[in-house]
Amino acid sequence: MYWKNVMQTFIKIEDYELWNIVTKGPYVPKTMVVGETVVKTENQYTQEGFAKLSKNYKAMHILYCGLYANEYNRICVCESAKEIWDKLLVTYGGTSQVRETKINMLIHQYELFKMQPNETMKEMFTRFTDITNNLKSLDKTYTNEEMIRKILRCLSKNKLVPKVTVIEEAQNLKKLALDDLLRKLLTYEIHLKEDKEKETPPKKGVAFKMIREEHYSSEDESSEDVEDFMTMIARGLKKIFKPKKIDPKKFYRKGFSSKKNDKIF
Repeated sequence: MYWKNVMQTFIKIEDYELWNIVTKGPYVPKTMVVGETVVKTENQYTQEGFAKLSKNYKAMHILYCGLYANEYNRICVCESAKEIWDKLLVTYGGTSQVRETKINMLIHQYELFKMQPNETMKEMFTRFTDITNNLKSLDKTYTNEEMIRKILRCLSKNKLVPKVTVIEEAQNLKKLALDDLLRKLLTYEIHLKEDKEKETPPKKGVAFKMIREEHYSSEDESSEDVEDFMTMIARGLKKIFKPKKIDPKKFYRKGFSSKKNDKIF
């Protein structure tokens, strides 16, 4: 379905009239005769008729360029862009019976859709969008209100119930876009995660690390004051424990004079 959507968009951008030729068939110049329609021959074509007729081949050329060589063998005998497109739809989309089976399978997935236990809001929306987009490619669509209500019903987590109630009461679900709903739920999911982290006590190692970091941060804030205070203490201790200098000459004189006055027997 990816190729189908890309090719459809490309053809419409190139020339919207080409898309009508792909889906409705090529333009064939005709003339009316009383009571019946007669197809003109090429000799009877006007310049405008040739221009419209060439659009069929332009659309065929675009489809050829969008296919691999092995796919070309499937559609090389087709004489119009509509024949090519219809054959590709049957080849890859299946017949009406196959399409009906695919639709029923996707509808079943849609009806049973529910948010998984460990699934984030973004992951849940991605799964839901895949289902609805595949249904849309098979021409099965749901209204915006139906999809909004489906998502709100599938939020089975108890902590999400209050938010769902608020949205249902405060918002007009007919005008609320899916992207806006996703934004509201993602914001609420972030708040729930933050509250859970606050309620959970930190581990011992983590707590010690936080205390140590807080201690260091407080030291950094007053590093100059602490440095001045430590310098002052160091100077005081240096003065207290500073060793006294002894003059050996003074000590010798004092000892000699005392010995000289002693009496010898």
